[in-house]
Amino acid sequence: MEYKKKGNIEKKIMQNGIVLMICASFIFSVLGALVKHLGQEIPAMEIVFLRSLFSFLIILPVIFCHNMCLETDQKRFLILRGLSGFCAFSLFYYAITKVHLTKVSVIMQTRPFVVMILAHFFLKERLTSKELRLVIISFIGVLLLIKPNRAIAGMNIDMVSLACVMGVFFAATSAVLVKHVTQSVSSVCIIFYFMLVSTICSTPFVVSSFIVPATKQTVIIIVITILSLVAQWLMTEAIRFSKTTIAMVVGYTSVIFSTFWELLFWHTPPDLFTIGGAVLVGISVILMARSKTSA
Repeated sequence: MEYKKKGNIEKKIMQNGIVLMICASFIFSVLGALVKHLGQEIPAMEIVFLRSLFSFLIILPVIFCHNMCLETDQKRFLILRGLSGFCAFSLFYYAITKVHLTKVSVIMQTRPFVVMILAHFFLKERLTSKELRLVIISFIGVLLLIKPNRAIAGMNIDMVSLACVMGVFFAATSAVLVKHVTQSVSSVCIIFYFMLVSTICSTPFVVSSFIVPATKQTVIIIVITILSLVAQWLMTEAIRFSKTTIAMVVGYTSVIFSTFWELLFWHTPPDLFTIGGAVLVGISVILMARSKTSA
């Protein structure tokens, strides 16, 4: 009886984690749609700057109110994490404003595979032959996404989608650096350095061509900032309540949500290359989750 009760509690916790991850995926898709809408009026780099600045201004009072110490011997890694995170956000936001939301969303789902490769070389984590095969399948899917207008032999590469792929690399690098420092540095401190570095790095790109946002645009940027923080928290809690592998599969629902927003607001269905790439990456994610669960 006690065992059954414990099993029901664990099942309930798992269900809560799945719900949280779906909510996080939904919010991330809304963020993509808002960035794409705003990107038609304001340069992507200015959105990155304002989002970083507003996030920094939100996190700063938390630092002071709780008297948190920002001095750490991991500062160089925090700065590197900030730089890689800044590059990832810049490339993602640029891609979102230029190509189909589904395409960007699918490419972003390949981050766990890039993390595994980086962790294998820099954190000495073992990469099995099965995992390597799944990495290759997911990258074949990405090849379909970045060459949508010609066959592979045509070499007509979609450079915007390729920029998004580079964004995945920087995002994965950021994740590996966070994993390295997370045991000795608080999450708030990590976010603080990320937003500080991102604000500083994006400033030179907007100084000479800054467009003062209208009231409506400012409201959208504030919403983007708040939703970003909420989505990050939801994703963290989802992983806390459920297995990372399950969260990874459920997180793929963001592709469905992104496709819906693209159809609803821009009336653009995904092409066959995007659908094919999404299927391959989705299969890789599901098989990876299954292998991790059974391990």
